Amino acid sequence: MKKIYESRNISEALQISFPKWKRWGREFLGLDPVAGQSGGIARQFTLEQAFHIYLGGWLVNQLNFSIPESRDIVNELKPWLKDSGLWPGYQAKQTGTAWDLVGPGSYKVDIFRTIDGGFAFWAFGKIRKWQVEHEGFTVSQMLFIEEPILVGAGVPPYQEHIKRTLDISEVKFRFDYLLKKKAA
Repeated sequence: MKKIYESRNISEALQISFPKWKRWGREFLGLDPVAGQSGGIARQFTLEQAFHIYLGGWLVNQLNFSIPESRDIVNELKPWLKDSGLWPGYQAKQTGTAWDLVGPGSYKVDIFRTIDGGFAFWAFGKIRKWQVEHEGFTVSQMLFIEEPILVGAGVPPYQEHIKRTLDISEVKFRFDYLLKKKAA
């Protein structure tokens, strides 16, 4: 059975003000199907719904996207996040590619504005990082994979120099950590 969280409890656990959480809930998930517009009933969320709101709010607060833009980004990235095991309740799918080597704490997504007003996404996955000596200095080397996240028919032309980076592993880690901390 899926765990259910009440609005006030989840907002406290995630350290988000209750009024903001309620507003984000309406913006990212729509009206509460149980309470409708009448209110008076505490809204409840599954873990997936709570993460959907948290990620949308992160895009608004941390990366300065508008609520409509954040809603679109979350909805477009959701299938990839599920396949990558970065959405609650989903395990990473084995793809037979180098992506299978990427650890769970090593994902970032660059978000670009396309020329048609939409978004393009470029995924980055760190496989391994190590220290080496180079010309008398200790430096880091990294083995990584990156490729576009294809949504729909492909990636329209985008402005490469204008991007915002979503550290999705950090967002997921903070979400999980804050919920476990509250439960303890």
